[in-house]
Amino acid sequence: RQAGQRQGQVAWRPVLVLALAGLPSNAVGQWLGRFVPEGVLIVAFCLLVLWSAWRMWRGAGMKREASDQARSLPLLGIGLAVGLLSGLMGVGGGFLVVPGLLWFTPLSMMAATATSMAVIALVSGGGFLIYLTGAHPPLPLLGGLAAGGAVGVLGGNLLAQRLGGPTLQRLFALMLVAVSFSLAAQKLYGG
Repeated sequence: RQAGQRQGQVAWRPVLVLALAGLPSNAVGQWLGRFVPEGVLIVAFCLLVLWSAWRMWRGAGMKREASDQARSLPLLGIGLAVGLLSGLMGVGGGFLVVPGLLWFTPLSMMAATATSMAVIALVSGGGFLIYLTGAHPPLPLLGGLAAGGAVGVLGGNLLAQRLGGPTLQRLFALMLVAVSFSLAAQKLYGG
């Protein structure tokens, strides 16, 4: 079990709303991805990530209470968008789920992150299974990625517990900016 789940930080109602909306839109995103040029996807992705980072940075000082209370309609929209972008761009969607949970629920940064990880596991895992119906990636590569991800999650959870909510939120925003610029440079200028 994930550390966030053991600590009671996963808000299951938002997980269900986001995942139920995200799974079907992931398949639609994979289908649409065949028709959209990669350069357009990269630029759109980078702009969306930068906007999300800016909102995260600005909202870092806001006080939040851990709760399952959430507005379903905005979460449904976020789930549809996350699934679509996950399928279209091949990204997990946490860059949208965490800010969405912070904006539309009273969850803390730690609870939003734990909830986001549960959503991404369901939506991206479902999308991955759809992808596997037509592709056969090498098992050692998949094993290495899974092991690296597991170590990263455990290490990140330990670090997150030591940092305060606003500090963690600002680090998340800075990481989003770094990922956006790195991806843009690699895909648009790296050939």
